[in-house]
Amino acid sequence: MKKLFFIGVLILLFIIPIFSQNYENAGMDYTKAIMQKTIKARITAFKAYIQQYPDTTKRFTQLAYYQLALNYFQNKNYSQAVKYGEKTERFKDLGHGETARIYLILGNSYAIKSLSLYNKDLALKYTNKAISLARANKLNDVLSAAKNLKEKLTVPPPPSETSEQKIMRLVHQDEDYDSAISFYKALSSNDKQKIKIHKAYTIALLKSNRLDSALKEFMSMYANEKTGATAYHIGNIYKKRAERNRKLYEIAAKYYVESYLLYKKEEKKTNAASAKSYAKNMIIEKYNLQAKIDRYNAQQKKNQSSASRNEKEIASVKRQIRREKRRIDRAYTDIEPPAYEYDKINKLEKKLKALKSGTSTYSDKEGLALQKEIKKVDLELNDLITNAKKRMEL
Repeated sequence: MKKLFFIGVLILLFIIPIFSQNYENAGMDYTKAIMQKTIKARITAFKAYIQQYPDTTKRFTQLAYYQLALNYFQNKNYSQAVKYGEKTERFKDLGHGETARIYLILGNSYAIKSLSLYNKDLALKYTNKAISLARANKLNDVLSAAKNLKEKLTVPPPPSETSEQKIMRLVHQDEDYDSAISFYKALSSNDKQKIKIHKAYTIALLKSNRLDSALKEFMSMYANEKTGATAYHIGNIYKKRAERNRKLYEIAAKYYVESYLLYKKEEKKTNAASAKSYAKNMIIEKYNLQAKIDRYNAQQKKNQSSASRNEKEIASVKRQIRREKRRIDRAYTDIEPPAYEYDKINKLEKKLKALKSGTSTYSDKEGLALQKEIKKVDLELNDLITNAKKRMEL
């Protein structure tokens, strides 16, 4: 169950006036932690907070645990959300609103079928607790979200499903890939040969990260019928495997190119553009070019920052250039100055250009080298497309 029912109010920050507590520093430190701008920064701050203020009988320490559960949940780290949520729900003086929301966080976390912590009984237990507490305290937002979650948890499958309907539900609706794989293996050979059933099974293998088995099935499908989608899935598998073996980026590019051509034939322009873009990215990764581009862009950003700091020196160099030009004009009023007299001006103008751009000779050369490599990528992509057209007779 991927689309869970949790409420927008969960993202609201809960701030208690620092003057309501006797320990002023703890309150101020709590406020500093909650004012952090990002989820990761708040998690780091609250973990440091509970180490500094470990007494869980204190109000702010309890709220820090609550915030950790909430922020981990927002960050989709559900195992940690459960860890801190279960600690938080034991606090008797936390408050009805926070406790109800903790129940809802726990219910949602245990309801995710694709995770190892999935437990429908615990999901229903905490969802029911959220409903009871929300109803008793008129927490309408929590009540609505908890009811929606319970409905999702308790809805029964259709009374009579065909094999195709069941595996499609398991894969695309429930996202319960393990159950889908087990169900497929128990089917008759006749059902296994049905295209939609076999495709759903293969998607389940892919989504559950069983890449070797998924690749075997996709290659079998591709041998029987060449489609843009199947080639695209094969490209995705090689892309994942290439993270450990860079040589496989070339194979990934090959299948993305085939996907691009097949999607074009199928008149699926958006999919074709996506496949072509992935093919180019695979060639970039093959040469580790993206890392070079990132380094160059970081240097350019640094150079731009340097350029803004160079304003005084730029003004000084401009004055030197003007001064040198006036000297030459005074020295050679009636004749053309010799070329060597402009050597200093030429050097100053080069320096001025570098100061304005913030670049160095090295970064300029690096930029030109990158441009050449990017052109090389485009040429290689065009060659792949040309060769694939001939091979596939398109």
